Amino acid sequence: MLHPIIALSLMLAAHAAPAREADDNAVPETARTHIATEFLEATFGRDPERMKAVLSDQAEYHVMGSSPRFQRVWDRESWAAYLALPDPFADGYALTIHAVTPGAGRVVVEAEGRGVVAQSGAIYNNRYAFVFEFAEGKIVQVREYMDTEHVIAVFPPQVENP
Repeated sequence: MLHPIIALSLMLAAHAAPAREADDNAVPETARTHIATEFLEATFGRDPERMKAVLSDQAEYHVMGSSPRFQRVWDRESWAAYLALPDPFADGYALTIHAVTPGAGRVVVEAEGRGVVAQSGAIYNNRYAFVFEFAEGKIVQVREYMDTEHVIAVFPPQVENP
């Protein structure tokens, strides 16, 4: 016979497994990884329709910075409208993904990007950590961590930043 505490732990674990799967939305890690990288390829390729295909209708995009310039939450439609603007880079922006780490209901992507600003000729080279949260097979939140001081230095306020 099992000790009552062990039996209770096993019983709770058995009931917790379906809840964790539901939080994960039963979407395999490989699918979440693909969705996250698809979002980044679409975003940095400035393809709003492709980007919208992987975001939920209620998705939020946050750039995590303390500067007032970054105190905005983008919704799906405003992010798509932003991507439809002319590319500020002379020859596009090359994003290199260094690591992708899936977890329960989320994916973290470490990346680095590089481009030449068309207006000034300045080199923009930033490192990123993106945290993607998922629900029902779509991205519901993106948190972008980067060097916001570099953005401000390369893209003065009068120049639209990427």
